[in-house]
Amino acid sequence: MDTFTTADQALFEIDANITRHGFHATAVLGGHESPSWVYTVGLLETRHHPELITFGLPSGVAHGLIHEIVDELRLGTTRPVGREHGFDLGGTRFCLIPVLDEYWRYPCDYLLACPHYYGAKGAKVRLEALQLVWADERGNLPWEPAFQSKSAGDQPLLDQPGQYVEPDYMCWCGSEGDNCEW
Repeated sequence: MDTFTTADQALFEIDANITRHGFHATAVLGGHESPSWVYTVGLLETRHHPELITFGLPSGVAHGLIHEIVDELRLGTTRPVGREHGFDLGGTRFCLIPVLDEYWRYPCDYLLACPHYYGAKGAKVRLEALQLVWADERGNLPWEPAFQSKSAGDQPLLDQPGQYVEPDYMCWCGSEGDNCEW
């Protein structure tokens, strides 16, 4: 290979994390207009499970929650999907909702590394993701009338169209939530 780019390096790091941990997690820092988020790459390949994405949580917390769900997948446990299927995880109520296809296409880059990774591998997978949605301090999910949040934009709901907001910064992190690169 004559030219080795930073994108190539990122794909090699993603592949190494998937080989080592069964997935890679990318953290994206939010800004003035957009929340932060963390998403996976590799679950479609290693667990035949949709990728995961969650918004508005500190990256260490998000990584921990994703690890809990991946550990459940390793044990053969899957969570039900849909707004009506709330569950407890680490003392907080959560729900998994399907991510619409529009969030896989340009100009949206919520899950940017996924199509690049699978495309570079020539993988024949249908890109699918689930959003891990968190409840407020009272246990109310965002679509429930009593939901209260610091900011309504903390977690866009990707089962609805038109929720994309351009991020200010991007940070790549390993599957453990460490070794972030800016």
